[in-house]
Order: sequence, then C-alpha cells, then structure tokens
Amino acid sequence: MLNSKKVIKILTFSFLLIFAFFSLTSTSYAKTGDFYKDNKKEIEKYVKLEDSRDYIKKYDYSTNSFDCGMLDIDCKAKSLFSISAIGFVKSTYTGLKSTVITPKEITGNATFVKYKKAFGSLSTIMMAVFLSWQIIKLIAQRYADMDDGNIAINGKVVTIIGCAILLGVYDEVFTKLLTVQSDMVKAIVGNAVTTKEIVLIILIKEAGYGFMLGFILSGAIAIFAIVWMYRFVLFGLLYMVGVIAIPTAVNDEFNYFSVWIKLLINNAVTIVLQTLTFSLGLVALVKNEAFNDGTAFVTAMAFFILAIAIPSLLGNFGASTGTSRALGTA
Repeated sequence: MLNSKKVIKILTFSFLLIFAFFSLTSTSYAKTGDFYKDNKKEIEKYVKLEDSRDYIKKYDYSTNSFDCGMLDIDCKAKSLFSISAIGFVKSTYTGLKSTVITPKEITGNATFVKYKKAFGSLSTIMMAVFLSWQIIKLIAQRYADMDDGNIAINGKVVTIIGCAILLGVYDEVFTKLLTVQSDMVKAIVGNAVTTKEIVLIILIKEAGYGFMLGFILSGAIAIFAIVWMYRFVLFGLLYMVGVIAIPTAVNDEFNYFSVWIKLLINNAVTIVLQTLTFSLGLVALVKNEAFNDGTAFVTAMAFFILAIAIPSLLGNFGASTGTSRALGTA
C-alpha cells in the first residue's frame, strides 16, 4: 500500500511538472497572427507548405513568442530554436545601432573637454607668437620687395582674424560636423533593414538561417566595433588638439591646421562610406530579392570586405584603422 502511494505521488508530481512546462512555454497574452497578416504577401510567396504557414501564424512579434498548443510538441521544440535565433539577431542588430558616434559623446566627454580647455589656453599665446614671427620675417623681406611685403602682411592679418573667429565658434562648428556625420550614419543604418524584416527572413528560412545570420552579424559587428571605436578615439583627439592646430594656420613652416582639417573630414567620409557598404551587405543577407537569392550570401561577404577596404580605396582621402592589413596577415 505504501509503495502504491509513492507511485501515485511521483506520477502526480511528474504530471504537474509537465503541465507547468507546457504552460510556461506556451503562454502568450498578446494577440497572435498579426505578424502573419502584416507580411502575408511575402510569407505566401516563399512558404509553400501549409504547416509552415500555420507555424508562422502562431508567432507574436511583440513578445517574441509562439502560441503553441499545450500538447503541440513539434511547435514547442521548433519555437525554441526560432525564438533563440530571433532574440540573438535582434540583440546584435540593436548593438550595431548603438555604436553610432554622436556629437555629445565627443563634445560632452569630461576627459576630452578637460584637455581641450587646457590646450585652448595656449591658443591665444600661439597666435600672438606665430603672428609676431611672421610679421618680423615679412618686414625683413619688405626691403627686397615693398609691394609684396604689404600684400603678405595683409594676408596674415586676414588669416589671424579667420583663426580667431574659428576658435570663437569652435565647439559649435565641431558639433555641427559631427552631427552631419552622425545623422548620415544613423540614416544609413536605420534605413537598411528593420528588425521585423530580420524576423521575417528567419521565419521564412527557418531558424538555421537565423543562427547563421546572427553569427555573421556578430562577427561583422566585432570587426566594425574596432573600426568605430578607432573613429571615436580619433574624433576625440581631433577635438582636443583642434584648438592648438588652428593657430598654426598663421605659420608657413608648421601649418598643422591643414593636417587637422584633412583628418577630420577624411575620418567622417570614411566612416560614412564604411557604414554604407556594411548596410548594403546586411541588406543582401536579409532582403535576398534585392540581390538575387542565390548570390545573397556571396554579395553580403563582398560588401563586408569592401567596407574594410574603403580606406585603402580612398588612398590619401581615407582614414585607415589598419584592420584590413591585420586581417590580411592573420
């Protein structure tokens, strides 16, 4: 009698565990089927099996869950992989968007601002010293050519006035340049693909494609994280030293202003072009019809490689991180 009671208790406990498992994995309070309705045309174009369509109908985008029946083992097992793949890809894609450099991250960084102010205190002294030196040199040259000497002095005065104005609006100009760069990058990344499009391609091509997509995205993000971090550090450096680079425009022998402005613009152009090619690679993976389904993967890889090679292609007009050389020797 005692043994039979134990058996009954064990069976009851086991039943409760199974019931709890199915209840937890199948609970979905949001309305299901909306995702299917919103993407019905695309789903029915690529998914021919009725069972596969019914499976997608059970998906709820807002909760990233499937409304499987309590005893629908196949749906529960399949949804486990789909939910994992979708969650993985969505998190990596969200991480990609968060890497965009915003002006506040540079001009609002306490460390960058501290050093910029320290260097800024030297700007006035540097302009005075450089201008005095150039005037002395030009006065000496006037004895050789009176007319050219006056023209040269006037040119230096104009340059010093321009430098003074630029230093006065330095933060505003630098912020505006970063804002243009940031807006362009955000527009490119934001308009490439949406998370709903990523979810759709995973459901259409099953979870295996989702894991592959997530793996590729993770690898690409790891590489571009290095690239964008380099851009962030370089923008920060240029922000700090710009206030002492500007006064050197007066000096003919050590004019670092031209080097500074070239680095600033080249860095912005490079990051925009790299983001564009990376986004095109992402589009090739997610929107297969844009590049032909059969060559989508190869096309995506080509765009990712091109993104790394952009600085080399731009030559003197690019800002390289050395990533492509490192990958080439690895």
